[in-house]
Amino acid sequence: MTLAKLWSSWGVNPSVVVRHNLGEYAALNIAGVLSASDTIYLTGKRAQFLVEECDVGTHSMLAIKASAFTLSHHLEGRSCEIACINAPEETVISGANAGVDLLSQDLSVHDLKCTKLRVPFAFHSAQVEPILKKFEAVARGVTFHKPSIPIISPLLGEVITRAGTFDPTYLGRYCREPVNFRGGLRAAKEPQLISESDLSIEDNKNHWIQYIHDWCLTKGDPPAITESQPIAPTLSTTSVQKVVEEYGEKNKATVVVESDIAHPALNAVLQGHKVNGTPLCPSSLYADMALTVGEYLISRYNPKVMDVAMDVANMTVTKPLIANKDQKTQLLRASASVDWNTQLAVLKSYSVSSDGKKIFDHASCNVKYGHGCDWEAEWQRSTYLTKPRLRRLAKDVIKGQSHKMKRGMAYRVFSSMVEYGNSYKGFEDVVLDSAELEGTAHIKIQTTEDDGDFLFSPYWVDSLGQLSDFVMNGNDAVDQKTTAYLNHGWDSMRCADVRAFSVSKKYQTYVKMQPYDETTRIGDVFVFEEDTIVAVYGGVKFQGVPRRLLDSVLPPIGAAKAITTPSAPQSEKSKASPAKRSKSVTMAAPVPTPSTGMNIVDHAIGILAEEIGVQVSELSNEASFADMGVDSLLSLTISGKFREELDAEVESSIFADCPSVKDLKQYFSKNHSAATSTPETSHEETKSEASGDESMTPIEDEEGGPLDDVVTSIPLILAEEFGVSIAEIADMTNLAQLSMDSLMTLAVTGRMREELGMEVASNLFRENNTIIAAADALGLKPKPAKISPPTPNKMSSLVQKSLRSAVIPAASSILLQGNPKIASKTLWLFPDGSGSATSYAPLSRISDDVAVYGPNCHYMKTPQDLKCSLEGITPPYLVEIRRRHPRGPYYFGGWSAGGISAFDAAQQIIGQGEEVSRLIFLDSPFPIGLEKLPRRLYDFFQSIGMFGTGKQGPPDWLIGHFLAFVDALDKYRAVPFAAGKAPTTHMI
Repeated sequence: MTLAKLWSSWGVNPSVVVRHNLGEYAALNIAGVLSASDTIYLTGKRAQFLVEECDVGTHSMLAIKASAFTLSHHLEGRSCEIACINAPEETVISGANAGVDLLSQDLSVHDLKCTKLRVPFAFHSAQVEPILKKFEAVARGVTFHKPSIPIISPLLGEVITRAGTFDPTYLGRYCREPVNFRGGLRAAKEPQLISESDLSIEDNKNHWIQYIHDWCLTKGDPPAITESQPIAPTLSTTSVQKVVEEYGEKNKATVVVESDIAHPALNAVLQGHKVNGTPLCPSSLYADMALTVGEYLISRYNPKVMDVAMDVANMTVTKPLIANKDQKTQLLRASASVDWNTQLAVLKSYSVSSDGKKIFDHASCNVKYGHGCDWEAEWQRSTYLTKPRLRRLAKDVIKGQSHKMKRGMAYRVFSSMVEYGNSYKGFEDVVLDSAELEGTAHIKIQTTEDDGDFLFSPYWVDSLGQLSDFVMNGNDAVDQKTTAYLNHGWDSMRCADVRAFSVSKKYQTYVKMQPYDETTRIGDVFVFEEDTIVAVYGGVKFQGVPRRLLDSVLPPIGAAKAITTPSAPQSEKSKASPAKRSKSVTMAAPVPTPSTGMNIVDHAIGILAEEIGVQVSELSNEASFADMGVDSLLSLTISGKFREELDAEVESSIFADCPSVKDLKQYFSKNHSAATSTPETSHEETKSEASGDESMTPIEDEEGGPLDDVVTSIPLILAEEFGVSIAEIADMTNLAQLSMDSLMTLAVTGRMREELGMEVASNLFRENNTIIAAADALGLKPKPAKISPPTPNKMSSLVQKSLRSAVIPAASSILLQGNPKIASKTLWLFPDGSGSATSYAPLSRISDDVAVYGPNCHYMKTPQDLKCSLEGITPPYLVEIRRRHPRGPYYFGGWSAGGISAFDAAQQIIGQGEEVSRLIFLDSPFPIGLEKLPRRLYDFFQSIGMFGTGKQGPPDWLIGHFLAFVDALDKYRAVPFAAGKAPTTHMI
């Protein structure tokens, strides 16, 4: 089986197979009748039954240089029988040892050569009869497929191409009855399935390479001398103008191509596709480049492959490519690497300078080679779903429930989002059902020969796929002034035959967009030629974004452009500032003010009072924690604070062991009496006098001017956009902790331009990772200062507005075990569906050098606000984790659904350039295809007391969080780690 696959990888595929003895099973696998696992299973069971039911060494087989006809006379009256007829003068008999030995002696007298075979059993003889019923029984558990290539059957003496011949009964007969190898070959020769001129390959265990010291085919040959030759311009289209580099080896090949966007025909592709007035490269151009390069790879490096279709899959545009009218040359390259074993080519498109140096990555996709006829057969089976929808849309137009628009009106509606040139305007008419996000369109290609030379013109690709864009941005429910839906690529683009499309033909397209996550819609665009589906754009995604964000990414023509260099120095008035100034700063600290050397008991009571929300004076010795509402979650929180702030190893069950204030005091007096606490901060308001460069700059400076307002506005905008507190922004020494991707960067810089009235470069935060550096790059030259959060009575209106508008609450965490000051490793255990870290409270202590934290879900007590998918829950966790531990390596784990959260957190933080050393799953479910649990199940759990402890029932938010988290998990689409990025993973 392996050798056959090896030959196949070299392009040598069988037109017919024949097998001998145990090779029967390998042939059935090669011909597609049996899967590899079923083949191994059957041969293993056959061997097992032989060992169990038959005695080794009691029977044997004898190869004889004679025909079966000649031997038939010698076998009369004997117990031996013919097992195999291999050739006209080669026959094998089987039988008991005594009979075989006697026959061998008799044949020697007649000068017939005999060779006793070294086999443990006499196959195709009566010896194997005890295994037949059991073997046929297990064979009924496997699937027998129709042969994909003809099989010569030595048992039946015929060529098998039909389904149904190979079954458990056939395998039983093959094991017991004689096989006629010669007869099978004769049967194949009669219909001229094989001939004397055919090449036959025998796969067996014998060496097939001449052995000369090693197994290299080139052993002993002089090294080949190759001279580099200039690459001939064998590929030149409008979109792929020349080959820059190419090379091939064994089963792989790579080609790099280049095109000049400034070329008139290619430039017209971008100029005819304007978003917000900006000429933008459409995804359809990247698709045509992929198809062109994919076809070139086939013709150049794998020309024997016939009738290949290409799927442009996983199209992703990472950075817009804008036509630059000021450049005489604007170079775009695409690199493609193909692996013929997987039939997959990976393409990346990027812009380069005139000397070939990469500037930006723009897009990536894969080309998957397949067969158009297979795709058409698959699509045809789904027409029963799409055809009724097309008929319904037509009827709804008559009823007035759907809108029908002709070309002019359709593209006028489109123009608020995209301005298309005439060559893109393929719509003849469009029918739209806004409520269902469903539509259909009739397409007539509008290009001429002057539009360029393409394999699959980007004008055509776009015209056939525009419907999904129109449905999302042209429906009644979208306010085009405030919201835009941006294409985020597609999962696949399969055309049965790209060369069959023509300007002379008419097509019809259909799509229904459906929810993918909170802001994204997804759909499949079907392309019909008459009643036949000829192409499908699968998994086309559109993400809804605020229109102002689109204006930030692609400012409308005439709007101020974002600068790429620091702005000019501000006015002298802005520069002016006192050389030194003394300022009184009001600050707040997290714990009650203790005296130096404060007794640990008093400090513990102070923490307790703060967390419960009472005065210390209210905590009398007789006060019961249960009466004060100290439930399991609050108990876990307070014990975590004890560990962190008192450096005291406290069990999570402390409030069960110490039910009253008196018990708790006695616990600390007995176990930690020698400890004292000297906190560094105070709960009381304090005054800090400082001057000069060491002064603390408050967010609200009554004496500050416009400069201070601008500088302090930067963290306010960051806090609002990321949904975190200003204190967290102020504490960050590196804004990379915010995981600011390109989309969020554009949103923040857009806000800054709009609200501060300043020119701000889109790469501001990529090149300046602190607030001070960003302000300095803007020419503001602020004093080196730490921004501290203001007190409530001094908070500016801008701060208050920012805090009110923050929609994502911050996550919190609890120290479950260990002392982080001395621990060498820190394990983060993500909450299960309850959202609470209390699930991990019963865990036994892991190790003295391991600290264990448990984050609490930021929606734990407000599950009604949890509307996002699971990956949307993760970022606040990471903010909290990096607040405590700014850098990795990290150790993540989780029980039940918490393991899925840990998986997603690991992927996201690795994507930020950090390292995850370990990933630990504690009885975690597989996230793909996970069914939603019904509410009645949780109601049942509650009814039997599974939630809550003792007489105390579960908190009001618990069931709600379970249900909300199940919804978030249902929206989650888990993807594998990138190659080489997966951490060491443990499953328990």
